[in-house]
Amino acid sequence: MINLNTQFFLSKIHKKSFCEILGSFLSRKSGQKCCVYGQNGKPLKKETVKKFLDNMQATNNFEVQKERDISDFRKSLKLINWKPNEDYTILTRVFYFKNVFYLTDFIKEIYNTDYSANLQQIPNIHVLKKELLKIELTTPDLKGLSMKDLQLAFALNSLSFEKFLLYPIMEEENYKREIRNITLFEQQDKGKDGSFQERTKLRNKYDALQYEKLIENKEAYNKDFENLLNQEPNFDEKNLKFNENNLAFEKQNKIEDSELNNDSGCCSPEGTCACKQASKYKL
Repeated sequence: MINLNTQFFLSKIHKKSFCEILGSFLSRKSGQKCCVYGQNGKPLKKETVKKFLDNMQATNNFEVQKERDISDFRKSLKLINWKPNEDYTILTRVFYFKNVFYLTDFIKEIYNTDYSANLQQIPNIHVLKKELLKIELTTPDLKGLSMKDLQLAFALNSLSFEKFLLYPIMEEENYKREIRNITLFEQQDKGKDGSFQERTKLRNKYDALQYEKLIENKEAYNKDFENLLNQEPNFDEKNLKFNENNLAFEKQNKIEDSELNNDSGCCSPEGTCACKQASKYKL
C-alpha cells in the first residue's frame, strides 16, 4: 500500500520535471536562462528603472544647486533627464544641434564612451528634422532595459554637451518653442561673459577647417557627378550580340534539358548525371 506521503511525492514528480524538483541541490542557477546580462532573459522591472531615474534626477538637482555662476536657463537644461516610454523599456534623450560637424564628433564620443566603459550596448541614434538628435537606449535581446543600459545612460550624462553645441530638449513634440528659448538665451548671454564669444570663435574655426577639407574634393566630385549624369551609355555592339547569342543558347539548352527530364525520367535535375551533360553538349 502506498501511504499518503509517497502518493503526494509521486504527484509532484508527475507535475514537475526532475530538474525543477532537485535543481536547487544540483545548481543554484537551475531553471534560469543563460543570459549575458545576468537578468534571466528578462528586462528590468518598471520600479527598478523608475527608481534609477529618480535618483539620477536628485543627483542632478544637487549638482545644479552647487553651481552658482550659471544662469537659471542653463540650470534648467542640466535638469533635463532621460525619458522612459510607457512600458519603461526604452530610455531616450533628445538634443537640438546647431552644427552637423560637431554632431558627428559627439556621436563618436558616444560610441567611445560605450567602448571605454566596456558595455557594448551601441545605442540607437537618429537625426530628426535636420536639427534634432535622438538617442535611444534599450536591449533587443531582453525586449527592454538592462543594467548596462542604465550604466550607459549614467556615463553619457557626464559628457559636456555645450562643447558640441548641443542643447537638451524636454519635449520632442514642442521642440520649436524650446529652440526659440535657446536662441533668446544665447542672445542674452552674449554680453554677460566671454563664453558665447569663445564658442562662436571655436565654431567658426571648426567650420573653416571642415570646409577646407570638403573644398579639396569638390571639383573632382562635381566632375564625376556631371559625367555620370550626362554621359551617353557606351555599349560594345560585338559584345552585346555575343551576349544575346549566349542567352539564346542557354535558353534553348534549358528547354531541351526539361524535355529530357520529363520524357526519359532523368535521375538528376541538378545536371550532374551523364544523360543531362550529354544533352547540354549535344552528345
